[in-house]
Amino acid sequence: MNDFGLGFLTLRRLKLEAAQVEECALQLSNIGEHRLKEALAESRAAIRRAGGFLGAAKSPARAQALAVMSVVCERELGLRPTQTQIATSLALHEGHVVELDAGEARALPNALAAILFSWGGSPCHVVHSNDYQAGRDAAAMQALAKFLPESGEGERAQLARLSGGSIGAALALSTGEGTELA
Repeated sequence: MNDFGLGFLTLRRLKLEAAQVEECALQLSNIGEHRLKEALAESRAAIRRAGGFLGAAKSPARAQALAVMSVVCERELGLRPTQTQIATSLALHEGHVVELDAGEARALPNALAAILFSWGGSPCHVVHSNDYQAGRDAAAMQALAKFLPESGEGERAQLARLSGGSIGAALALSTGEGTELA
């Protein structure tokens, strides 16, 4: 993750928070599927109570939510978010622009940040510059959507309707209250 104007102290804080998320994810790695789904629902509710993305960005619930989502990613996608990817998700969730080096997977941190925005009730759009990447990333994140707690129409229903191949359609999530993430 390049310092795209984040500043030394912000980047350091994000990396420290990412290390805490990673440590918490290791502690959660042995919980059962039922408890993991409960932890996701609890995390979603805590993010919502924190008061949108600005409140959630300052809440300890954000680190817990990312830790739980990291465990889900490892189990369902076979991908364990790296510290850089977690720090990227945190930075995106705070509204920063982040530049990743070539070869650093972007779909996972984008999806994690989009989920945090969705849980906080804030609109978010994940946009790709070409159809291939949009379709590829949408398909790759489908397994993650199966574990998301439902709300109203729900995140899973929105992801199921996602049609790969349209520019900007990398991930579609909804809070069930009219906030759509695409």
